[in-house]
Amino acid sequence: MASTRVRLADYLSAGRFAAGRHSRRSLLNAARFAATHPRGAVVMARKGIARTLERDQRRSRDVQAARAWIAESAEDPAAVAAAIAPDLWEEAGEFAAALDVRAKPILAKIPYKLHGGADHRFLYWLTRLTEPKVVVETGVCAGWTSQTFLAAMRANGFGELYSSDFPLFHIPDPESVIGCLVEDELREHWHLYVDSDEVNLPKIVAEVDSIDLVHYDSDKAYTGRTFAVETIEPLLGPDGILIMNDVRNDSWLYDRVKATGAETRIFLARTTSARNERHYGLIGRLPSRR
Repeated sequence: MASTRVRLADYLSAGRFAAGRHSRRSLLNAARFAATHPRGAVVMARKGIARTLERDQRRSRDVQAARAWIAESAEDPAAVAAAIAPDLWEEAGEFAAALDVRAKPILAKIPYKLHGGADHRFLYWLTRLTEPKVVVETGVCAGWTSQTFLAAMRANGFGELYSSDFPLFHIPDPESVIGCLVEDELREHWHLYVDSDEVNLPKIVAEVDSIDLVHYDSDKAYTGRTFAVETIEPLLGPDGILIMNDVRNDSWLYDRVKATGAETRIFLARTTSARNERHYGLIGRLPSRR
């Protein structure tokens, strides 16, 4: 336990909870989480140390080259989706608008800011288009994407979702908010694993025979991305698709494409402001039409 305390102290001083960035209450909640979840405390420490060690790497020439490539390659997901399957894109727009409305009163009851979802309109469209039997996602939080995948698979008439999520340790009772946006009637086809990706993903791959669609939105450290893909990839079929979020954070996707030549597209999702721009990569081939 002593080593855990040392690692956690290093993390709190050098990583996510640097002075001025989070409130004292968040620190106390994190400390409580560490006390009641010793293994979770180790995960917290490891992530913080990894992010600290990768700060210099993010300034490297490879990252600058990666960001230039991403900026040059970025496409508008709305234009691409509407060109391939306009009816499904319209349906996805209706779903996204309804989810936004439904989410407001649910999230308003939670006195803590939760992370926003990914490009759930595009993910709904993609799920309807490709009709996956098995979807794996990392990163759940309130459940924007979980609800999205499950709703799209309900419309398809089949599909199972396997989700890996590590609790938001800076809020009290973090497990209680995981997937709060997921409708009760959809949970029958939802398999939620609450721990680190290092623990959850091996369990998930042991449960399924193959994977059709992967959405990665958890640990954004280079090592975290590498572990997840190396764990999942053996079960990803030839027509499988991998979505990797926040690809400007490091050179992982750039390095991947250079090393493998994998067919890849970059999308830029814009929300309410330029600050909320998110680049995500799609590894695999989009069908021309289902």
